[in-house]
Amino acid sequence: MPQEFSYEELIKMGAQPVDQEFSFEELQGMGATEVSEKPRSIFRKAGGFLGDITGVTGVARGFGEAAKIAKAGLTGQPIPAPSISPRRFAGSAAKLGATVAGGLAAAPATIAGRVVLGAGLGATFGGGEALEKEKPIGGVAKEAAIGAGIGAGTVGAFEGIKYAVKGVPKLLSYFSDTPEEVLQRQFDNPELAAKTLKQVKVSGATGVLDDVQNAAKILRKNLTQQWQEGAKVVINNNVGGRVGFTQNEIGKLQRVAGDFGIDLPQNLSKVSVKEALELNKEINELFSKRAIRESAQGVIVRKTKELVSDKLSKFSGVKEFMSNYAGEKQVLDAISDIVKPYADSPITKSTALARIKAIFNENRPAFLSAVKDLEDSVGIPLLDKAATLSILRKAPISGQRLFSQFAEALFFPLTSPRFAALESRVAGRFGKLPAIQPVRTLVGEGTRRLFRE
Repeated sequence: MPQEFSYEELIKMGAQPVDQEFSFEELQGMGATEVSEKPRSIFRKAGGFLGDITGVTGVARGFGEAAKIAKAGLTGQPIPAPSISPRRFAGSAAKLGATVAGGLAAAPATIAGRVVLGAGLGATFGGGEALEKEKPIGGVAKEAAIGAGIGAGTVGAFEGIKYAVKGVPKLLSYFSDTPEEVLQRQFDNPELAAKTLKQVKVSGATGVLDDVQNAAKILRKNLTQQWQEGAKVVINNNVGGRVGFTQNEIGKLQRVAGDFGIDLPQNLSKVSVKEALELNKEINELFSKRAIRESAQGVIVRKTKELVSDKLSKFSGVKEFMSNYAGEKQVLDAISDIVKPYADSPITKSTALARIKAIFNENRPAFLSAVKDLEDSVGIPLLDKAATLSILRKAPISGQRLFSQFAEALFFPLTSPRFAALESRVAGRFGKLPAIQPVRTLVGEGTRRLFRE
C-alpha cells in the first residue's frame, strides 16, 4: 500500500533536498505519468507575464521563502532549503527596481535623454533576467548589453513614430480636401476637438455663428465698461485740463460734424478733457465703418481723428488708455464687418454664416485673423467650433463608372473629412503616448523576450 510522507517527515528520515532537473523522458522512466493541466485564462497568462517581466513574482517568491525559513526557526522546526537562490532573488529585485524607477521617473525633455533612460532600463531588465536564470557573469553582461540595445532601440522607434505622425494632418489634408489647419487643430488638442465636435453636431452651423456673434456682443459690452472706467481715471488725473483748437482745425471739425451729424463741444477753443474724449470716441466710431473709411470722405475723417488724438496725447495717462482701448476696438470692428452681430435679416445672417465657414480658406486670412483675435479677447474656442464645420462635410461618391466608385469607396477613410479628422485625433493621442515611460518599458521588455527566449 503506497504511503505519503510530508516534507518534514522526509527530512527526519534522512532525506536531503536535491536541486536537480530531469527531462520529461527521464521522469517517465522513473514511473512518472503525464498530468493534464487545466489551461489558464488569458487574464491569468497576462498577469503571469506582467509579474514575471516586472520581477514581482520572483521577489514575492523570495519573501515567501524567507517567511517560511523564519517561521521554521521560530518554531524549532528543521529549516527548509530555499527554492530560490540569492542570485535569482537579486535578478528579480533588479527588475522590480527598474519597473518602479521607470514608472516614477519623468521622461527626460530631450530625445537623447529618453534614449539613455531606455537603454539603462533595458540593461537592468536584461541583466536581471540573466541573474534569475543563474547565468555566469559573462552571460549577465551580455544580456545586459543586449537589453540596453533593445531598450534604446525601442525608445528610438517610439520617437520616430512620434515624429512621423506629426505629418498626418498635412497628408490627410491633401487627400480629403480639408484645410490643413482644421486637421492640425484636431491633432494638437484631440480631447477638445472631440468635445467640440459633439457640441457642433447638436447646435449646427447656425449655433456656431450665434456663438461668434454673442462673443462680439460680449466684447462690445466689455469695451464700453473699459471706456467708462478708463475715461473716469483720465479725467480725474487731469482736472482743469483744456484742449484748444485753431480756426483751421475748427473748420475741419465742423465739416465732419456737418457731413456725419456728430455733436461738437460749444467752445472749441477751450475743450475739457471729458469733452475731448467723447469727441475722439465719436470720430473713431465714424472711421471704424468701412463705408466711410474707404470713401473719399474718409480722408478728412482720418485727419480729424489724428488731430484730436494728438491733442489728447499730451495729457497724463491718455496714451496708455487709448492704446489699450484701440487694440480691442480694432478686434471688435474687424469681427463686426464679418458677422454683423446686431443684424437680424436672413440675407445678412446667410452671408455671415458663409464667411464663418470660409475662414480657413487660403484666400480668407482676414476672416481667420479676426476670429482668432476675438477668441483671444473673450477666451472662447471659436476657431475650434468653426473648424468643426469643415469636417462635418461628407465625401460624396462622384465616380460614374463602377471601378471609379469602387476606388473611391476603398479610399474613403482618406478622402472623408470626418475620417480625416478622426485619424488626426488618433494620431494626436498617439503622439502623446511615448511620453509614458511604462509603455516604453513594457514594449521594450516584450521585444527583448521575443528575440531572446
